[in-house]
Amino acid sequence: MSKLNKILAFLLCVTLLVGMMAGCSSKETIEIPEEYENITYNQKTMVELSDIDFLLDGKSEYVIVIPDEADGNESFAASELQHFVKLASGAELKIVKESEASAEGKYFYIGAVKAAEKAGVTPTYEQVKTNGFQIKLIGDDCYLRGYHPYGTRNSIYEFLDQVFDYEIYAGDEIYLEHKQSAKMPAFDQIVNPAIDQRRANYGSIIHVDENRIRMQMINSPEVFVTGSQCHNSFDVISPTKYDYTSEEYKDWFSGALVTIGGNTIPAQLCYSNEEMQAQYAINLIELVKDSPATAMMIGQQDEPGWCSCEKCMAMEEKYGTHAAQMILFANKMQAEVDVWFAENRPGVQPTRLVMFAYGETVTPPAKFNEQTGAWEPMDETMVLNPNSSVMIAPADSLYDKPIVETDPHDINSIHGTIEAWLSICNQPYFWLYTLQFQHSGGMILMDTIEFVAQNYQYLADIGALHLIDQAETYAQNYSAWANAKCYVLTKLGWDPTLHVGQLIEDFFDHYYGPASQTMQALFGEQREYMTYLMKTDPSNAGKYNADLATTDYWKYNQLKRYLSQIDQALADIAPMEQTDPERYAVLYDRIVTESIQYRYLILQLYYMEYEDVVQLEKERMAFKSDCIRLGITRASEQISLDSVWSSWGLS
Repeated sequence: MSKLNKILAFLLCVTLLVGMMAGCSSKETIEIPEEYENITYNQKTMVELSDIDFLLDGKSEYVIVIPDEADGNESFAASELQHFVKLASGAELKIVKESEASAEGKYFYIGAVKAAEKAGVTPTYEQVKTNGFQIKLIGDDCYLRGYHPYGTRNSIYEFLDQVFDYEIYAGDEIYLEHKQSAKMPAFDQIVNPAIDQRRANYGSIIHVDENRIRMQMINSPEVFVTGSQCHNSFDVISPTKYDYTSEEYKDWFSGALVTIGGNTIPAQLCYSNEEMQAQYAINLIELVKDSPATAMMIGQQDEPGWCSCEKCMAMEEKYGTHAAQMILFANKMQAEVDVWFAENRPGVQPTRLVMFAYGETVTPPAKFNEQTGAWEPMDETMVLNPNSSVMIAPADSLYDKPIVETDPHDINSIHGTIEAWLSICNQPYFWLYTLQFQHSGGMILMDTIEFVAQNYQYLADIGALHLIDQAETYAQNYSAWANAKCYVLTKLGWDPTLHVGQLIEDFFDHYYGPASQTMQALFGEQREYMTYLMKTDPSNAGKYNADLATTDYWKYNQLKRYLSQIDQALADIAPMEQTDPERYAVLYDRIVTESIQYRYLILQLYYMEYEDVVQLEKERMAFKSDCIRLGITRASEQISLDSVWSSWGLS
């Protein structure tokens, strides 16, 4: 079965044609428009082939060349190219440093080699940002390079896709077309993702770097100085180092105190305090000057209790939001960073400072101008430095419909919030949500798939630089279709024009083999149910912190029906236990992983249905055993399965 190029019946067209035929005599001929005869979804653009042999009878003359002082990403890119070429063809490509390469030969030039400079393969930031790349065939030599090393490592997968139809569905499911001979594609292209920085959002790729890189995602340390992606103000001004109880430093912090992990600390900094600002700038320069990361969060702490000093309160009263104070603070810090780079690193893009629009700062200091029909800053001071950005994280918004279907004129809607921020910052970062964050969210599908492509296209259209669509992150493996969603969301982040239904079908065909249809039907049924919940109860089902793990949402017979479909999927693969026992074991575990969500809800919500206490304990022990074997350790960010075992009385 081919990977992406399956020909699907156009169901809407067929439905219309059936209706048309009902009204026609048997002698009439239906004219079918040519474009409907063969519809191919997600057809990739193939590069024309050159007449140069890349592979011939399982061998290749090509050598991989890396810079003498190769960046770790450039070295990884070279090893990935070497690994997958051998896996697909058996050919072994040697990796050498540029100074070791002979004058004659056929080469893959990876990254910032001198040969690329000489050949003019020098993509700029404006062309490819940090994750795009240029790939070009000049003579016999193939150049693969990004402006940033992240782009360079992404370029390898474009080559593999063109030559071997490479596709990664999950860390443990990679497709390659095996071939012994192949011509070199006549590459001459620049490739960019729709959204430049797409941050890993599932545990399966967050906790395994190899999986994340192969899915062309980034992690927080690759983006942000110190690796902190949100609440990091105390990383710069620590209330311990700068003793918040002392007369010298007490005014650097808000008067509100919070207790975290048994330690009492201030809730926030006082962002209007000039002495604190001066020290923050000094510490900030020390952090960013030698960091390879491209941005630094200017993120308040994740606690209520903003400073109530006269200056801070005056700002909040004037603008109606604490975001105003953060904009002034971020601008002042960015000015310090810009000056340092101009004096010490001329020509180098300064580290981008990113303020955090979250909680009490999510509402921008902007107003809607009825005459112009556009949002505008409340005054000229409420515009971010062009080198700065804002991370927009509308956590309290509903996620029951596409962003563009909410009111763009209402600052309290997700669309209105974003549009208002765009009048203040033109290169925003985004933090969205695709999970039930609280309670047992890791065991319940939050189905944002239906409109995620539309959302991502909107973000790309407005110039989003960065996206994290937060999912289940705190463990490596989850149930509730985490791997299916991870694949679909990852693909759409790169190209939101892809057909979602075809992505889902392609994933299930490869990931579940003979059980594909059964598992896809179960997934579809559950998605339909979640869509129903979002329409009938959007204030809960469409909210990231809703509690859906209740008997109001999940009925006993419904969950048992889902498990019967799991049983059918296991029956679908049963013959493989004899014909291909190794593959059978892989598929078996994948199917059982999806049983976990339903078994958890039954054992948590309907334990009273068990008249036989021994049977209940037996099923709970089997559930625990499967979770441990499959590496499923959490029901949600807040709930570890160890605490569940304890509540069940299991040792």
